[in-house]
Amino acid sequence: MSITVALVKLERWLRVHAPANAATLAPAATLDRLDHTASVFGRPLPADVQRLYLWHDGTTAAVDRFEISPSRYFLPLAGPALRWSYAGD
Repeated sequence: MSITVALVKLERWLRVHAPANAATLAPAATLDRLDHTASVFGRPLPADVQRLYLWHDGTTAAVDRFEISPSRYFLPLAGPALRWSYAGD
């Protein structure tokens, strides 16, 4: 199963079984945001990571947000890129 198919199924499941969590999913990232993040990291983002963020750019809520696993949040691209840029300073 491709990641795209898996993400469609996941979103369907969330909308039925966890609508409050589904509502915290941000809109898709833009190609410009993907390019900017890749430039911060200094390398292209893997194709599956790009597909993930073209699905949704993380979550928008600080509480009751979608967790990939317990305490593992789906961060917007700005989060990891910002942390990475600070780590390099």
